Amino acid sequence: MLLFDKGWSIAEIAEALLLSHDAIHEHVTEYKDSKKLKPENGGSIEKLLPEQSNQLEEHLQRHIYLYVKDIIAYVQSKWSVAYSVPGMSNWLQRHGFSYKKPAIVPGKADEQQQREWLAGYEKLKQNLPENETICFAVGELVLARIDTRTRLLSCVRRVSQWYVIPLARRRCRTSWISV
Repeated sequence: MLLFDKGWSIAEIAEALLLSHDAIHEHVTEYKDSKKLKPENGGSIEKLLPEQSNQLEEHLQRHIYLYVKDIIAYVQSKWSVAYSVPGMSNWLQRHGFSYKKPAIVPGKADEQQQREWLAGYEKLKQNLPENETICFAVGELVLARIDTRTRLLSCVRRVSQWYVIPLARRRCRTSWISV
């Protein structure tokens, strides 16, 4: 309404606020008729009973879901209550849940190999001449089960040669890059 009071046209306000011409026209008309500044629809009522909400919260504390659609399916099968994805997302947010992307953790990390690699890397750093540089690059692609994992390779550039120390000895595709 402030923009309209400053003399902006409905089309200019709609463009500035990225809303439709009709929506702006409706707001202006409602303001002129009844001095209404905010919507009075109040939102929708809760679909789950308080007891069901508590049970769902406890269930979500014990089970990890990657997708909201899976939570919707659980609620539908347990209580025959249908939610949309935005509706369940709002429910989750109102009840203190938030989405965090799962961290990728190596499935079969070998601590001995990691210690050996670190020892070799420390030795390499100590013996490195001043005019040479150690650089790290993603250069090994490993396909594991469903996920695509990347491994970090340590490489030292000596004139035009690459010396590569792989983190693990497995059959894999290697991509070479230069700095």
